[in-house]
Amino acid sequence: MLAGAILGGATEQQRTILEEYIYHAGPAFQIKDDILNIEGPTEELGKTAGKDAACEKNTYPALLKMKGAKEKLQDHYLRAIEALSKSEIDTSLPEAFASYITYRSK
Repeated sequence: MLAGAILGGATEQQRTILEEYIYHAGPAFQIKDDILNIEGPTEELGKTAGKDAACEKNTYPALLKMKGAKEKLQDHYLRAIEALSKSEIDTSLPEAFASYITYRSK
């Protein structure tokens, strides 16, 4: 995303906002992935549900418990949206992407 912003001629302020957004959107994606690995149905995930736990991977739910992982996901989502609110340009697309990351079912 940042490379696209640079190539697209984003200002330094816009890049700083985008970096903050990315800082939160990235972990949000991983946290949601970890949650879905536990709660999501195998047929929707495209991989075997529960595989991370079976392999004893360090996932957000394993480290923070499910409630803590969901709280952390929501925090990262809100912070990503907050970062975008500092922009003077249309941020509807990255806002929609952050929402998709947070509320996806697969």
